[in-house]
Amino acid sequence: MSPRRDRKMAHPRNYLARRKQVDSRTASERVASRLSKLLTGPTGQQFISLALIFLGLLTSATLAGLNSGRWIDGWARLLVWLCGWGAYPTAALISALGLLWLRHLVHKPCLWRWRPILGLEIALAGLLGLSHTLLRQAGWGLVEAGLGGGVIGWALSIYFTLYFGSLITSLGLGLLTLLGVGLAFDLTGADLQAFAHRLKESWQTLRIAERET
Repeated sequence: MSPRRDRKMAHPRNYLARRKQVDSRTASERVASRLSKLLTGPTGQQFISLALIFLGLLTSATLAGLNSGRWIDGWARLLVWLCGWGAYPTAALISALGLLWLRHLVHKPCLWRWRPILGLEIALAGLLGLSHTLLRQAGWGLVEAGLGGGVIGWALSIYFTLYFGSLITSLGLGLLTLLGVGLAFDLTGADLQAFAHRLKESWQTLRIAERET
């Protein structure tokens, strides 16, 4: 009789326990592999995009007071605590992301570009901080009341105001918001130069018209 078989017979319980652990680990790995293939496949991605659309719409309805539930109320309160009034555009962005993803999968592939997405995030962060900076007299009470820019806006406002003051912080957050809007609308330096040139021409035309009158 081989030594390996002797060890199995000498400790049958240990051997069976180790065998069960190996079998359970193998089964869990198989389930994880199948689940990963399902989620990364076309059908799974379509389900995820539909889930994002549904989550955004359900969140918007809950924020507006049209829906209630234990889990969705907790999610909505967390979103309001983090973003304040920004919870509403955040919910809309979740639905928009799901719609774009579904369109990419079903109808026509989209060219995903980082500038508009990053621009929306920057603009939203700048507005959250700016709103809390302009209403800084209320302080933390805005966050507790679900108003202002939430914790994100409060943190941005407090941090920059501490080092640069309220005026420079307001100007900086305003410029940050404008930068985000420019990125969201995919504006380039050439577009800004063309816009400035048009403004200059319009101003000159207006001055000429005033002189003639």
